[in-house]
Amino acid sequence: MTVTLNIAGIAFYLEIPQALFQPIAHHFSFFEEPQGSSAEAYFHVEVTKDVPVIDGSESTPKFHAVSPTAFVYGCTTFVFTIDTERSSGQLLLSARLVDPFAEIFSTFKWFFVFMVIARKGIPLHSSSIIMDKKAYLFSGASGKGKSTICGLLSSHLQKCRNGSDELNVIFAAGNDLYTYSTPFHSSNGAGVIRERVSLASVFFIEHCSSNKIEYAERTYAFRNLLQNVYHVPANREVMNLLVDSVCFLSEFPIYYSFFFINQPSVAECFNTFRSEINAHQVIG
Repeated sequence: MTVTLNIAGIAFYLEIPQALFQPIAHHFSFFEEPQGSSAEAYFHVEVTKDVPVIDGSESTPKFHAVSPTAFVYGCTTFVFTIDTERSSGQLLLSARLVDPFAEIFSTFKWFFVFMVIARKGIPLHSSSIIMDKKAYLFSGASGKGKSTICGLLSSHLQKCRNGSDELNVIFAAGNDLYTYSTPFHSSNGAGVIRERVSLASVFFIEHCSSNKIEYAERTYAFRNLLQNVYHVPANREVMNLLVDSVCFLSEFPIYYSFFFINQPSVAECFNTFRSEINAHQVIG
């Protein structure tokens, strides 16, 4: 069967065997259908008796570059081929695979990330809130407190809505930055605000003995953007394109360090955050 989705302004056309799609249909229902737009990227899933072996790979997936714009990633149970120039991806699943659904959703997320990078965007591991048609992203490693902070702010600030709690996408349009939230791994994917929103600020979360906010210099912003990009297996050409995008986007003066004590101090964190935000005029 065929499914058409719109994620981060990119229209995707999926071909998936109906027997495989039905158990994961509710996940894909979180994504919007394009409104009158033609598909820009194609993702094809096929079940085969024998999966081609990549460089003698077995249970551990291996990576193999086919050309500057195409590569293959897989093992004896699946093979995933991406061609970024043609905006196409093909997933071959072994008929012996007991649970193919995780592979379908994971590889589609990889495919989405590659399509973002190919369009000079940044797929950032982050949580977000949206207020007054502006987005505020909180980025950092797992366990740093991204979701905690966003949940706290959305429950205390008026007109504040949750974006994604896992993956947000940043693009540039002239002298402005904008972002899309995505439902990938979100606890409430169906409720994620997915329209294009102006990007106001990005906060890189650090653990500290006190709660405070500091402006981040470009070098710090570049390093943290690169560290928190959503990781996927990639070749040199894709990495060069990503680094160029990070270098360009890090020049915008919207980045801050958010020093956060973490769970025991959420109330104090909120008060400090609100006063510091007003002092730095980050919001409003």
